[in-house]
Parts: sequence; C-alpha cells; structure tokens
Amino acid sequence: VVGAWSAKDPSRLDMFIMNDQYRFLRFGDDSKQVELYRIDEDPDELTNLASDPAYHAIIEKLTVELDSYPRTKNGETKR
Repeated sequence: VVGAWSAKDPSRLDMFIMNDQYRFLRFGDDSKQVELYRIDEDPDELTNLASDPAYHAIIEKLTVELDSYPRTKNGETKR
C-alpha cells in the first residue's frame, strides 16, 4: 500500500509505504524526517524504529520502493 498527503503544507507531499511487516513514512523529501514501524509486532505504531541502525537496510529498501511510484501534487504527476 502506498499513500500520500499534504496536511500542513500543500506544496509539500508526505508519503508512506506499508507491507505486511512495516509502515514507512517520509515527510516531504527529507530523508531525515522518516518514521518506521513494525506493524506486525506494534500495530498501534508506538515505537519508531527509524533511528535504530538494525533497520537502516529496511529503510533503504522501502525508500527505493516508495520512490518508484509516481507522486501527485495539486493534480500534477511528478517523478
């Protein structure tokens, strides 16, 4: 599942990707503003794993997957 929203700033698109194990969120295009949750073990998303080095490879993989989807902002498609 891939989704996008721009709740705070219409010029900035926040995105997420989710699979059976993880939900990865990226705010804007800032690679430092990310969240990662292990939803199969933490369905309420209480523990952000993004700063844990053990999950950096997962973040890289999900970032590549997320960036493979077209982005829409104000009716325009971006790559």
